Amino acid sequence: MERHEQMPDRAWAKKIAFYAASQFRLGNVIDAGFAAAVLFEKYIEIELKLHGLQKTVNGDFLLDAIYQLSEFDSSQYNSTLLNSLRKVRNRSVIHNDEAFEHYYDPAARVSIRSDVRQLVCFVWKQLDPAGFARYREIDAIPHIHADYAVMGVREFFEDNRVTISANQTVIQHEDFGDLIHMRKHFLQLGDYLQKTLLKKYQNLEVDLISHVDTSSGYVWLAVNHRRPSADHLRDRIRHSSASIFATPLDLRISIDFGGEDYLGREDYYRFLTTDAAREVLAGDSDFSIIDLQWYSFVTRCEQAPVDFSLQQSIDQLSEALEMLVRYKSEGRIVTWDKLLLGYVLPRESVSYADIAERLERIIHLYYRFEIYRRDVLNRKNYLNWVPEGI
Repeated sequence: MERHEQMPDRAWAKKIAFYAASQFRLGNVIDAGFAAAVLFEKYIEIELKLHGLQKTVNGDFLLDAIYQLSEFDSSQYNSTLLNSLRKVRNRSVIHNDEAFEHYYDPAARVSIRSDVRQLVCFVWKQLDPAGFARYREIDAIPHIHADYAVMGVREFFEDNRVTISANQTVIQHEDFGDLIHMRKHFLQLGDYLQKTLLKKYQNLEVDLISHVDTSSGYVWLAVNHRRPSADHLRDRIRHSSASIFATPLDLRISIDFGGEDYLGREDYYRFLTTDAAREVLAGDSDFSIIDLQWYSFVTRCEQAPVDFSLQQSIDQLSEALEMLVRYKSEGRIVTWDKLLLGYVLPRESVSYADIAERLERIIHLYYRFEIYRRDVLNRKNYLNWVPEGI
C-alpha cells in the first residue's frame, strides 16, 4: 500500500488540493492561495503524525516542524524548499496585512501569481499525487474538470436550510424565473420525497442538490442508489440517476447520467433495445425521448417509440454511441445527452405530488436498467434489493 493511502487524514486534503489547483486554473488566484496556505500546514501536520513526531505548541510551529522533518529524513524533506514555501505562505497569503491588496498592479500580480502557483503545485503534488500525475501541471487541467472540482467542494458547504413555508408544496409559474428560489423549493421537495415516495425504496436517496448562483442555468435534484464512496458526495456525476431538473423554461423528470459516466451511457444505449425496455415503454405512453445540450437545454423532446430496435432508432443509438466513444477517448466531460426517457413539463404550476408521481415511473425505469446491468452485463453495482413489482 502506498504511504498516501495509509493516512485517513489525506482523504479530504486530497479533494481540497485538487480544488486549490482547479481554482488557480479558473483564474481564482486568491481563493487558490488561501486554500493552499491551509493545505501546506495540513501537509506538515500529516507528515509529523506519520513519523510520530510532536507538534510544538510554542513559537513558529511550521519552522520547528520543518526542522524536525528534515532532521528525520533530509532527502525526503528538503528544508530549503519547505522553508521557501513557508515564507511564500506567510508573505503572500497569511501573515501579510496587505495580502493580495496590490493584485491589481500588473507587476505585483505576476509576482503573487508565481508565488501562489508554486505553493499550489507543491500541496497538490503531495496530497493528491494521482491527480497531479494525471495532469502534471495546472494549465493542463481542462476548465470543465476544474469547474466540476470547485462545484463539488462548494456544494458540500452549501446552506441547505429550507427557508420557505412547509405549506408551499406547489412550484408556481413565477418560481421558474428565480432559480435561487427554485433551489429552496428543491430542498423542500427533497425532504418531501424522503418522507413519502422514497420510503418505498430503501436503497435510494436524494443526492446533493446542485449549487445555484446568478450564472446558473438549472437546478438539479438526483435520486440514486446508496453506494460506498470516498466522500459520499456527488454520486450523480459518476453514475446514473432518476433526476429532476428545473430551468427557467421547463421542468424535466428523467433518467440521467453524470458527466463522467461513460460506461453507464453505453449500457443504457444497449438497454433501450431490450425486452425490458420495451415492457417499460409499453406501460407508459407518456414517455418522451429527450436530447440535451450543455446539461439542461432540451433540444429535442418527442414521444418515445415503443421499440428502439427499429432502424430509425438504431441509427440514432449508433450516432449517440459514436459521440460517446469520441468524448471518452478524449477524456472530455459529457455535457450532452441523447435519447433520455422521461417527461418535460412546461413552465407552469406543478405540485410536489405530481412531480413525485412521474419520478416514481422514472425510478421503476432506473431499477430495470440497473437490474439489466447487473444480471446481463455483469456490471458491479450496489443493487442488493429490488422492490416488488419491478
